[in-house]
Amino acid sequence: MARKICKVLVVEDHEGIRDVLGGALKLEGYDFTLIDSAGDVEDAIDNGGHDVVVIDLPLAHGDPFTLAAAAKMTGLGVILTSGDQRLFPRIESSGHRHIRKPFMLDQFLPLIDRVLRELAIRCVRRRNREREAPRQRAARR
Repeated sequence: MARKICKVLVVEDHEGIRDVLGGALKLEGYDFTLIDSAGDVEDAIDNGGHDVVVIDLPLAHGDPFTLAAAAKMTGLGVILTSGDQRLFPRIESSGHRHIRKPFMLDQFLPLIDRVLRELAIRCVRRRNREREAPRQRAARR
């Protein structure tokens, strides 16, 4: 039986950051949706079939903490991120996983995996077989 591919929703206003995160998620084998906070975030959460949502604060529209709580209630893993120092106390006390900007991708991607494990969400990543082949050959030597 085929298992579903992990799906991540990224809510990020900055187009360049959205593009970088999308590229990293693609390389790691995730399905993903990238939207800015002016998009229909609630609809994407309710109908997108996502496993994890990454919400950058502040949002252009709406309360990000209410959105995060609603996402969690639907069973999604939630990761909050921000570069705004003033928001850190509230982010840290929210109970959601979080990461401060600027962050490195080697911090961000394992955090997604950790959230999936914590929620026991059973999904896989779509791996690029060409990328894995050299590793598998090296392991056999």
